[in-house]
Amino acid sequence: MPYGHIRQYRDLVKEVQNKRIKITRRQQEQIAKLYRDLAKEIGRDISGKDQKTLSYRWLKDYAKSLKVQSRQIYNDLQGIVSLGILDTAKAVSEAESAFWASVAPNLSETFRDTFSTIPQSCVDELMTGGIYKDFVGLSERLWNYKKKFDQDIGFIINRGMIEQKSAYDLAKDLELYVKPGAKKPWEWRKVYPGCNLVVDYNAQRLARTSVTHAYQMSFQRSTRDNPFIESYKWNSSNSTRMCDLCRSRDGKIFPKNKVPLDHPNGMCVITAVIPKTMDEIAEELSEWASGKSNKALDRWLGRKRLGTSSGASSGRSRKSRIGEIDYAKTPAAIKYFEDQIRRQDTEKAIVVDKDGIVYQFDGGESSVDIYDVDLSDAYVTHNHPSSQGIVSFGEDDFYFMREHSDMKEFRCCNEEYEYVVKVLRPLDEVVYNNIYLEGFKYQGEEDFEAQDAAFRVLQEKGYIEYEKRRLSD
Repeated sequence: MPYGHIRQYRDLVKEVQNKRIKITRRQQEQIAKLYRDLAKEIGRDISGKDQKTLSYRWLKDYAKSLKVQSRQIYNDLQGIVSLGILDTAKAVSEAESAFWASVAPNLSETFRDTFSTIPQSCVDELMTGGIYKDFVGLSERLWNYKKKFDQDIGFIINRGMIEQKSAYDLAKDLELYVKPGAKKPWEWRKVYPGCNLVVDYNAQRLARTSVTHAYQMSFQRSTRDNPFIESYKWNSSNSTRMCDLCRSRDGKIFPKNKVPLDHPNGMCVITAVIPKTMDEIAEELSEWASGKSNKALDRWLGRKRLGTSSGASSGRSRKSRIGEIDYAKTPAAIKYFEDQIRRQDTEKAIVVDKDGIVYQFDGGESSVDIYDVDLSDAYVTHNHPSSQGIVSFGEDDFYFMREHSDMKEFRCCNEEYEYVVKVLRPLDEVVYNNIYLEGFKYQGEEDFEAQDAAFRVLQEKGYIEYEKRRLSD
């Protein structure tokens, strides 16, 4: 890689790392403020009471109100963590987009489209747990912290009453428990065993970890299909608090599908290993943009085109207006169009909009993009060439459907089947990886096909109507 590009890449990595640190610090202050404000509120409420008249009954009622407030804190924490993940993932994907656009400026819009859906998908998977071995997402972990907070509040009051503390002293203990960073007296563990010593510790640790994992996930999602990136290099933080594990990984090269997930509170950085020169890469990208076949680049830059919603052509699919029909007769007409495209070697899409205007989009071997068409109440179909296997809707089709859930009907076809889906309710909270894994419960059935199984799961959950029809049926 020429020195200019090396310097630019290093500068972008450094810039992303600085943004990551700022996001982590922002979260830390936001979370601490939630609990500080609650502690201040408790202090004000206590100061308005006379020590002699402050009663256990008032404390029990007050504990109920604290539990209500803990629900709001949980909601706020969800927002803080989700935004941190989104901002971190955006910083990474935007840096990758900027770097590759500098290598091939004529494809800057294509790179922007390719990376555009990555940040939100990182939020979805981290919050719902798709990335973790136990499938427990950050949202559920935060809820568990809320329940622990509620339990601690109840325990402090009950234990204090058993210890015959005055209601006033007990109220001050509640204030001390809620105040982040407050130093607890030496007897605290003895009086209140099992209660958190630092009320926001778990939330702070989770927030820091979420930024670390968002950084790594976004980097991998932005680069895993990039054929120019051969592997990843682990760069440890080299801070004074660096652990032995990170020290042992420093400088190591990992295959793209085997890089380990950084540990909680981790601040290590992963960088790309790019063997080809930038001149070689620029030439290859230019040839692909001019129409030369390149399956590796199709997978990277074309794989998600059906799912893009940028409203602009990436330059790879040709759009044609091929006619106009009576919209009421679209169900019959769409079958005719599918018969014309189902055995094609390249992907093609047909759109019949709500005015009956018919558009055709001619894509490549593994992708087709749809653009500059109003898809509300439209019929949309496309083929899966035989080179892809006899398969139903895939991951990219799912995200396209999720983004355009107001389509009248979404379809795909191949040499043996036609598949039809209608969206019944919003799919915004659904992560494809989760339904894909759940679909393997059908694995023992005859003619099991994983993508079909994923959509069967969606139908079971009431999100869609879905049909798989054999052509001879």
